[in-house]
Amino acid sequence: MYLSARYDHPAGNLESGNLQFRLDAGVIDLARVKTLAAERPGLSGTLKATASGEAQVRAAEPRILLQNINGGVQTTGLTLNGKSLGDLALEANTTGGRTDFTLTSSIAGASVEGRGSVQLANDYPTDAQVTFKNVTWAGLRPLLGFPAEEGRGFEAVGDGQASLRGPLTNPQQLRGSVQVTRLEVSGAPPGFRPAKTALLHNQGSIAATLDRGTLTIQTAHLTGSQTDFQVTGVVPLSGDAMDLALKGNVNLAILQQFDQSITSSGDIVLSASVRGSVAKPQLSSQLEVRNASFDHPELPTGLWRANGVIALSGDSAVIRNLTAEAGGGQVVVTGSAMLNGTLRFALQAKASQMRMMIQQGVGVVASGNVTLSGTTENSSVSGIVTVDQISYNSRTDLGSILSLAAPPVQTPSRPSPLLENMRLDIRVRSSNALGLRSALAQKLQLTADLRVRGSAAYPGVLGRVLITEGKLVFFGSTYTVNNGTIAFYNPVRVEPIVDLSLETQTQGVDVVLKVIGPLDNMKLSYTSDPPLQFQEIVNLLATGTTPTSDPTLLANQPALPAQSFQQMGESAIVSRALADPVTNQLQRVFGVTQLKINPAFTSGSQLPEAQLSLQQQISSNVMFTYVTGLNTANAQTIQVCWTFTPQWSAEALRDYNGIFSVTLTYKKQFR
Repeated sequence: MYLSARYDHPAGNLESGNLQFRLDAGVIDLARVKTLAAERPGLSGTLKATASGEAQVRAAEPRILLQNINGGVQTTGLTLNGKSLGDLALEANTTGGRTDFTLTSSIAGASVEGRGSVQLANDYPTDAQVTFKNVTWAGLRPLLGFPAEEGRGFEAVGDGQASLRGPLTNPQQLRGSVQVTRLEVSGAPPGFRPAKTALLHNQGSIAATLDRGTLTIQTAHLTGSQTDFQVTGVVPLSGDAMDLALKGNVNLAILQQFDQSITSSGDIVLSASVRGSVAKPQLSSQLEVRNASFDHPELPTGLWRANGVIALSGDSAVIRNLTAEAGGGQVVVTGSAMLNGTLRFALQAKASQMRMMIQQGVGVVASGNVTLSGTTENSSVSGIVTVDQISYNSRTDLGSILSLAAPPVQTPSRPSPLLENMRLDIRVRSSNALGLRSALAQKLQLTADLRVRGSAAYPGVLGRVLITEGKLVFFGSTYTVNNGTIAFYNPVRVEPIVDLSLETQTQGVDVVLKVIGPLDNMKLSYTSDPPLQFQEIVNLLATGTTPTSDPTLLANQPALPAQSFQQMGESAIVSRALADPVTNQLQRVFGVTQLKINPAFTSGSQLPEAQLSLQQQISSNVMFTYVTGLNTANAQTIQVCWTFTPQWSAEALRDYNGIFSVTLTYKKQFR
């Protein structure tokens, strides 16, 4: 880089004089400019810049008056993260006190051409014109610093021209115009190309003029499928009061073009006037919702046939009886919001007989009255919710419901400040006629009284659910609930504590199961009449195998017909297929980490046998494994694996012959 300058001034007076300068930056590698690399990571290419000129330094305004300037800026090979951006060239030449300049750019796939002149005199009188074509949001987004995922599914393209005339140093005397001859907005879900037919496009040119510091929007008319939107008015750039008029109708079905998972319909009719300054706008309008519907898979329920009016006046908005259908029930929303430096809101929602999916396969029908009030920095949600009905599908058991309700403790990313500062105080109770519908439950009676506390980002639950009577169906057996509670004691986390007593009878054996403790460390105790070993109870409940240690039961069971080799193989395979779907249920109810029933060929035999494997994760580094043959009572293997460190572990094994062994293992990776 080369830079030289000369300043001639009267002796003892540095405030006035003549300045001459010359700059030759050479070829600059943009990827090596640290400041630019920090602002726009992944930007590369070369920049060449030259400039020379003369200027008069004065005591009066303007302090520096250019008298001559020549030079240019040119980029080559501009890329962003390997994607070509195009090039730019700007040249300026001075003749007779007037500087003419030209601009040519193909950056971001757009074609931009500009030309004009500036008189090098007081106020710098200027006359310039710019023409642009194919300016797209997709091309501008990375240059403006927006993340790659922001604005996906949205595209806009525009053509037009702009002009500017008047003194650059006196904005109040500037005049200009902007005319957009093409503006098209299209949408497509991520991974799809934008629609060829624009969702919104301009009806005639969008025209605005600038005169003496005031921007006047003459015409701005956008249309689409059942959508029509117009804006007219004036916006003073000096900060004086503006006067804008907005009116139109927007069809909500347009949202489906931006995200295929959205289901939406209906209209929003807007009639508004905007006054006040740009910093503090005063809005007077009426927004009417007509038969609007909106649903998304991530929402617990959708809204259908929403109708109501939202009135905006000054810096406040009032919701006037906004009603909608949600989950087969009715929802009424009222309230207000005010924006006066800080957004303040007070909203109330009343719902009756509304069905919601609280997690996969689990739904509730509830009624409630909930209030949301406060500011974006400090808000609260309070109210009462009454549960009228609970239902879950045949692939969901009570344990899995509670497990999903209590996620594991982990270090999450920082949540939204709005949710983090939103305090919860919601009472959830059951109605007198609460019913539970499921193929795995019969006449189950529940009584719930819970309090949801904490924040919206980190909710907690206090209270308990009482199971007073009923029957549960697991593994083909029907369990009678003797008694049971699901208690919540942690105000900062959803952490259910289970205390259940279940009883069943199968193959002439009465079995009572007692499950106590938190989900991550449930304790199981069992009794049976007549008394059986643990292996026999598991075989009985999981596969229906007749207990072998009680001769009376064996004598009263009908003899099974002899099976051929092919039938025995098929039986073993079917046993495994039947056992796999209930593995998750064993994990939730019995605390078993894994259940497997595998067909296997024993040594010296051509007949397949079924083998039952139970695994329990005692702690994060201790695993207990129990393996037994379902056809042979003495074929039992017990294994305990303890991992001390990532390199050292120990394994204790008692095989089916009764031989006990301990193996130490050391792992070392060689490179």
